[in-house]
Amino acid sequence: MQTAQLAGNLSDAVVITGIGAAALSALSDAPAAYRLVRASGLMTMGVGTDLHTFGDSLVPDVSLAESLDGTGEWLGVFHSFASDELAIGADFVGYAQIYYSLIERHPRLGRAVVVGLTLRSVVTVLAELGERPGLDVSQMLPSLVASNNLFRTRWSSSSFASGVGVLRSNELIVAGPHGFGIVSRPMATSSSDDYATLIERGFSRSVDSIVAATRSDLPVVLSLSGGKDSRALLAFALAGGVASDIRISTLMPSGGPGASRDVISKDLSIASRLVERYGLGWWDQGTSVQRGVTFEENVAHWQDYRGNNSFEMHSRASVTEPIPRWSLVGIGGELLRSYIGADYRKNFPGWWSRAGKGWDDVAADAAALFDIICPNFDIDAELYAESRRAFSDALALREGDGIIAQLDQGYFEYRNRCHGGSAHYQLPFGSRTIYPLVQPEFIAASRLQGTEEAEGGRVLFDLIATGDPELHDLDYASPPWPGGFRTASATASDVWEGFDGRRAMDSLVAARSALPSPRRLDRPEPYAFERSALERIGQNLEPILDALHLGHAAEHGLTGRIARTAQFGDNLVRVLLAATETAADVLQPGAAPTRVLRWDLGAGTPPQPTTVMLDDRSPWGGSRPVEAIRLKSALERIDLSGVTGSVATTRAGAAVRSVEVRIEGLRAGSEAACYLHVGGKRIATEWYKVDPLFRFDVEGAHEGTVRAEVFLRWIGDPVVQRLLQLGE
Repeated sequence: MQTAQLAGNLSDAVVITGIGAAALSALSDAPAAYRLVRASGLMTMGVGTDLHTFGDSLVPDVSLAESLDGTGEWLGVFHSFASDELAIGADFVGYAQIYYSLIERHPRLGRAVVVGLTLRSVVTVLAELGERPGLDVSQMLPSLVASNNLFRTRWSSSSFASGVGVLRSNELIVAGPHGFGIVSRPMATSSSDDYATLIERGFSRSVDSIVAATRSDLPVVLSLSGGKDSRALLAFALAGGVASDIRISTLMPSGGPGASRDVISKDLSIASRLVERYGLGWWDQGTSVQRGVTFEENVAHWQDYRGNNSFEMHSRASVTEPIPRWSLVGIGGELLRSYIGADYRKNFPGWWSRAGKGWDDVAADAAALFDIICPNFDIDAELYAESRRAFSDALALREGDGIIAQLDQGYFEYRNRCHGGSAHYQLPFGSRTIYPLVQPEFIAASRLQGTEEAEGGRVLFDLIATGDPELHDLDYASPPWPGGFRTASATASDVWEGFDGRRAMDSLVAARSALPSPRRLDRPEPYAFERSALERIGQNLEPILDALHLGHAAEHGLTGRIARTAQFGDNLVRVLLAATETAADVLQPGAAPTRVLRWDLGAGTPPQPTTVMLDDRSPWGGSRPVEAIRLKSALERIDLSGVTGSVATTRAGAAVRSVEVRIEGLRAGSEAACYLHVGGKRIATEWYKVDPLFRFDVEGAHEGTVRAEVFLRWIGDPVVQRLLQLGE
């Protein structure tokens, strides 16, 4: 048996030379004239399981026009013989992030452009050409000092490397003998299509893709939760009559107390009711063979598959034997509703009450939000102002709309930084990912809706109702639909009576418990990912801090903020690792093998592209020979890692009556605040104090698991340094 190998094929870069001087604003020829001549990544064309994996293999003979509704994660190079012009783009929602850098006057190549799927591949080629970019600190700063996830879930046309841009999902790079330009990508749908037509056509395509998958030789697995996106996938399978042919996968609660455990527990309960109601079967993973994974392999796997601007780094202690399968995932549903904008309006009422809310107010509203979620505490004033301005500039995406729509559009464009790469990331483990919700018709239909219906997810609601209206009669784990949304079902809960999910859940637990322990092929030296990550972060920070040329006080403040971020939680340690690896790649390029396609425009008919491989000058993910002095010193200075806590609960039957949260090891000069959650809902809050004991008398009928979120900081600090998740 063969276990998964953490390696990939996204290091390709394209260098185009012989570009004319003009600034192009549109394609010179019709989209059908451009034929696909080179591709990197994964592409699903049309309906079903026609999945093309690009690397050294031949590419399908398709035109740019035929690829406009193609999903997956791919970079395509299209050539028109009529104008000798190249058009470079990706899938229609930009799940493949394309980086590019235009060189105006290279001493040997003249006007040229470098394009790639990862920032690392582009900066490596630029360094080889003697065009090493600098570090764009304005883009990097929030990822080092802020805990708010918005800085990892918004799009920007700029990258961590100065002069290296990021292509929007609705754009194409055009290069030819006449000139270069970033132009609008042709639409995959007609502007004359009405809402009903778009929903009907998109629904049919989604159903057909699932039906086609079930007719292949591979098992089909649907990732089902308690949310809306995965329920839409189930609606497609039910409408296609193939629900019994797919298997259901859902997460099981594990680890210590935390918000994610509460969510997963609720997801499992709802998914079990759906499995029971429709007679579905669980995914049987069978026995597995494992091999250990080192820290270096974890980092290399992220670098190769996820691209340098994605901060979704995961840590694995081992990998298992790949099980080939089609995976149906709900990625795309978040594009059909207000995924983050409405939440900022609700969760930051003070900011929203002062916001201008209009198109002319976007810059000011964005800057005010930046001040709240990324305080300027201990940050150099000039550095902070540059980063604040870059944040505001990046959110001017939809002309005429206010800040809420800009936040949602920024998230839409960001998709490539979150889920983009996930199909590649899972491929070594046997998963071939299909996105049934990612259809151009659904996105176009959503944009035909009014603000309230679009933000509420009317398209997603109608898709589920089309598949089976009774799916709406079971509660969701996510917030309820807007009150105006109605279905043709009886809207009575009695259709779900008798389906409490216990039988399905018991069968899943029994099946998982019966699985034999995985067989290990090797037992590498164990390591602690967080400790290894902090060491690497410190090593990466040394050249970064040197490049910033800050004074002693400014550097002292910045390292202190970075240290606070590092202590907030494991997830932010991974964010810091990803961000500093990205910055280190800019400052020290050439650490990765990069395959380069060289295309000289006008060099012959037909053109003859050549491929060369740059030298691999150091191992993938190799430790940089630097002692991590400054971060280590900052961590020692502000350390709160030794703080722990406990929760004691008094109940009357199942109802919680009182809770006592005790904090141990709170250092002099620090303070704590506490949120109390019961049954997954926050019911009480006590603000910052130095007293390590929190007592809550609980009124009302509150039942379920008790969890306390404890926030730690130094007195006078406006930023939280650590978050403890405590349970009974």
